[in-house]
Amino acid sequence: MNRPARCRAGRLMNTSAHSCALPRGGGEVGDFTPTIDDLLERANRQWRVADDPTHMKGVLQMLRYCHTITRSLPKALTLRLVLARDEADGKRWVIPDPQAVYPGRGMNVVPSHASIKQAPNWLKGGFKTKNVHVPDTFAYLVEAQLLRHTQKMVLDACLSATSAKWVPARYFEKGETSQETEIGDDRSFLTALNDGMSAAMTKHERRASEVCTNVENATPWVIFLHENETDDDLLYLGQGDDFRHYRVLHSLNANEFNGALSTEFAGKDARLTEHFADVKATLLDGVAKFQFEESQGDALVLEGVDNVTSFKLRYAQLRLHMYRSTSRADDERDGHR
Repeated sequence: MNRPARCRAGRLMNTSAHSCALPRGGGEVGDFTPTIDDLLERANRQWRVADDPTHMKGVLQMLRYCHTITRSLPKALTLRLVLARDEADGKRWVIPDPQAVYPGRGMNVVPSHASIKQAPNWLKGGFKTKNVHVPDTFAYLVEAQLLRHTQKMVLDACLSATSAKWVPARYFEKGETSQETEIGDDRSFLTALNDGMSAAMTKHERRASEVCTNVENATPWVIFLHENETDDDLLYLGQGDDFRHYRVLHSLNANEFNGALSTEFAGKDARLTEHFADVKATLLDGVAKFQFEESQGDALVLEGVDNVTSFKLRYAQLRLHMYRSTSRADDERDGHR
């Protein structure tokens, strides 16, 4: 079934919601143009940068060298490969380790389909040991492990969340709440300055939310489970003057998301929280609606996911999305030959 393309909700932005202008004289009506002191006070109040390196993992990461593209990349963006010994015949097999939990020396690679296809050409020599073997189903194994890791991080996000809710499609449509910035010679200098600061603060808040990994802070997640819903990783959504930043989960379909909440994953987790039963029930009900095509364009929202978990889920999803999108692109090129 062909589905209509989603409006890019990341464009829903209302700069007036961030204006620091107040009516002068304390009245209900009057001149709303801010003063220089208003603007300075707002910058001092809202412009914040994390002062603890552990709260800035979004930009402060160890680098890992990828042999296939001969470049160093942030550690969280690469896929670690390790050797596993078969006790029966003594062979050493290369396996993916997306959670970076296996002991011993590993090698890192960018998780694109092209890099994984090239991997057998350099893996045997790269580990500098004999009797190294690459499974015939290596590409399938990589995708399966990337998917499993993303599902695990989805479960972690659900365990961290304080609540979940269903959000109708109209919430993501561009409506009359988006206001155009005034353009013309009649704008005063202070009005133009206020508009510029509002735009700058919007960008700053977005960048700060991308960087922050303080576990004491939380980020809501929007969950799209239909294919081709969106490729945005960070949305700025709202109604009226209530605008917020949301992370976006878009790499799983309904069946894969349902699997993340299944007994196989959740039943073995001892970290069950007081909110998890309600969160899980809401999400499973939403997944059922997606599977029966009753919710085209709708989404789910997870509230209160701590920023450390959000950071890990973001990169788990990014690696899976990178592998799948490059795999589809390679298949399309092969089909046109």
